[in-house]
Amino acid sequence: MRKFIVTYTRIPTNYNDPVSVVVEAATESDARAIVKDHLRDFASLTGYTYEVKLYTPPPAGKILGAYV
Repeated sequence: MRKFIVTYTRIPTNYNDPVSVVVEAATESDARAIVKDHLRDFASLTGYTYEVKLYTPPPAGKILGAYV
């Protein structure tokens, strides 16, 4: 099993923000299918756009402060 980052955006994409999730799956298509199932995107015309890439862990360290 490998880890993938799946980024999905609800269509129309100019009104919705992208959301990224880390998925553990055997292949990229399996990762996309897991996210589609989680979102209940079963229609013949999809309601989301999907992008999949391999997950690479960040280097050692931590965030000491952040502006929100």
